[in-house]
Amino acid sequence: MESLTFVLVVSIVLFGHLTSGLEQDAVTGKLILEESGPTLQDIVNTLTVKYDTAFNELNVVVAKQQQLIESLQNDNLMIHKSVGTLKSEVLDNQRKMAELTNIIIEQGKQIKVMETSNQAKSISIKTLEMEMKDQASRCDCYKQSKAPESTTVNSTTINKKDIGSVLKGRARRGTVENEVAFYAYITHNGYQDHLGQNQDIKFDHVVTNIGNGYIPNHGTFIAPVAGTYVFTASLHVPHNSRANFVANGNVVARFYADSDEPTQISQTVVVSLPKGADVSIQNMGTDNNYYGEIYTTFGGFLLYQNMGATGIIG
Repeated sequence: MESLTFVLVVSIVLFGHLTSGLEQDAVTGKLILEESGPTLQDIVNTLTVKYDTAFNELNVVVAKQQQLIESLQNDNLMIHKSVGTLKSEVLDNQRKMAELTNIIIEQGKQIKVMETSNQAKSISIKTLEMEMKDQASRCDCYKQSKAPESTTVNSTTINKKDIGSVLKGRARRGTVENEVAFYAYITHNGYQDHLGQNQDIKFDHVVTNIGNGYIPNHGTFIAPVAGTYVFTASLHVPHNSRANFVANGNVVARFYADSDEPTQISQTVVVSLPKGADVSIQNMGTDNNYYGEIYTTFGGFLLYQNMGATGIIG
C-alpha cells in the first residue's frame, strides 16, 4: 500500500512536471513565432491592401486616359469638320476664280474689238476730213476754172469740159491726193515664235505711219482711202516656212523657204483696194518662227488714189 501510494505520488509529481514543461514550451514557441516575423495572414492582408491601393490608382489613371481619349476624339471630329469646311471654301474660291478668269478673257476680247473699232473709226474720221479738204480743193479749182474759157495745165490748154473730166478722174496724181505710207519691223530679241496657222505676223515697231493706216497691235494695214497701193515684206526665217500676203481677204502672194538653214524671203505686190480693206502677212504653218531685230519688215504706200470711190469702213 505504501509502495502504491509512493508510485502514485511520483506519477503525480512527474505529470505536473511534464505539464509545466509543455506550457513552458508553448509559451516559448509563441515567443519564437512572434520574434520570427509576420504570419502568412499578415502577409496576405498586407498584399491585399497594396493590391487594392494599386488597383484604385490604376482605375484613376484609366479614367484620366479615357477622358483624354474622348477629348482627342472630339478634337479630331472638329478638325474633320474644319477640313470639310475648308475644302468647300477652296472649291468655291476656285469656281469664283474660274468665273473671274472667264470674265477677264471676255473683257480682253471686248477691249480688242473696241480698240479695232476705235482705230477704224479714227481712220474713217481722218478719211472724211481728207475728203472734205479734197472737196473744198475741187470746189476752189472749179471756181477758178469758171472765169476764163480756157486754162493752162503743164503748158497744155484745156477747156471747161476737160477740167470736169480731170476732176472726175478715178485714178490720178495731184495736189488733192491723200498721203498714205507706212513701214514697221519686228523688234523682239531673238524672234517672234510659236505662231499658229493663218495668224497675222505682228510688226510691232512702227517707223512710219502716215495716214495712220497701220495697226501694230494686230499687224494689219487698213486702207484709209480707196486706191492703188504698193506693199512689200521681207521675212527672215530659221528653217522651212510658208506665209501668205493677204489683201482684202485674198491671197495675192506667197512666201516659201525650203531650207534647214536661216533664210531671207521677200515679196512685193501692187493691188487696188477699197477704203477699209485690210492687208497683212499671215503665217501658213504651225509653230513657225520669224526673226526680229529689223530682219523681218513690212511696208507700203498709196500709189494712186481712186478719187471717185466712196468706200465705207465696217
